[in-house]
Amino acid sequence: ARVAIAGRGFAAVLDEARWRLLPSRLLAGRLAFAVEARMGGLRGGAEVSRTPLTWRADGLRANGDAAAIANLVPLAAAWSPAGEIALEAPQIAWDGERATGAATLEWRDGTSSLSTVRPLGSWRAQATAEGASVKLSLATVKGPLRFAGNGTLDIPGRLAFSGEARAEPGRERDLESLLSLLGPRRADGAYGFGTR
Repeated sequence: ARVAIAGRGFAAVLDEARWRLLPSRLLAGRLAFAVEARMGGLRGGAEVSRTPLTWRADGLRANGDAAAIANLVPLAAAWSPAGEIALEAPQIAWDGERATGAATLEWRDGTSSLSTVRPLGSWRAQATAEGASVKLSLATVKGPLRFAGNGTLDIPGRLAFSGEARAEPGRERDLESLLSLLGPRRADGAYGFGTR
């Protein structure tokens, strides 16, 4: 199938979705499907199931071209993101009000048309669901463009995040124009960004 997903301020299209019933899971009280999907250059899969009380996704994995970010965040198209995206979540559960589980998203060897520095770096975002909120963190794995930040996402969707970006020592001039687009420069040389 081809699937269109739309919500408040969000829209995405899965170019292809396939699913297969897993009848053996019925013995554990779960209606489960092995699901595979493709969106642009991203491919992923998971075991998605429903129990009497919760929805679950087990073994969620996705990876592919970072250019697909523009399909989820249209404003990102102007940045022409490139590199590799990898998402992993061992288990996520949702009962309609509360969520549990954790996910890790990495952008490896990221580049942008807004900078001649190649690559800009690799970064890791982690999300940990704790009931009605999700704790978020952002860190740099390697590279000249350094990101760090923390925040929370209150379910169903209020985001509060505070972060900073800076160039590694010796690369300030190379990245100055890109960093200035992210937010105001602070006295310590970092550029702050975020939302509340």
